[in-house]
Amino acid sequence: MLGEIKWFRRAGAPKPGNVAAVPSWEAALAPLQTRNAPRYGPNGHLLPPSLACIEVVESSVYGPLWQRAREDAFDYCNVGPYLPQALPEVARDFLDEYVYEFVSFLLAEIIGAEQLQTAYFREMLAWFHAGYFPCGWEGAWPEGRRRVY
Repeated sequence: MLGEIKWFRRAGAPKPGNVAAVPSWEAALAPLQTRNAPRYGPNGHLLPPSLACIEVVESSVYGPLWQRAREDAFDYCNVGPYLPQALPEVARDFLDEYVYEFVSFLLAEIIGAEQLQTAYFREMLAWFHAGYFPCGWEGAWPEGRRRVY
């Protein structure tokens, strides 16, 4: 499925479902790139599900499986060709890292599914596959809504 994603092709288009629609790249990226933002980690992902996935990554049982999967998935994480040229280079670099970390957390969530109580990153995958940019969370997680551009 990762190899089939045409990253961001529908970013900015109308969104189906109960999501918080984000109006622009700037609005999508601003909360994710804010240093010291308590909601998001350094790569822009929501902290509670990210921290759960880090437990999987650091596990002696799941960690080696995750590392191999992450290395295999690296080739599917290049979003550069799909990004608008008008985006500043810093935003383009951030999005490239954001997707790579998304895939890393997605793999951890899949590998450690029996120990995790979240499907946050697996749910993001559907949005990416549909061509949108899932970009954070509105409200207190897990209540609230996903932000999508």
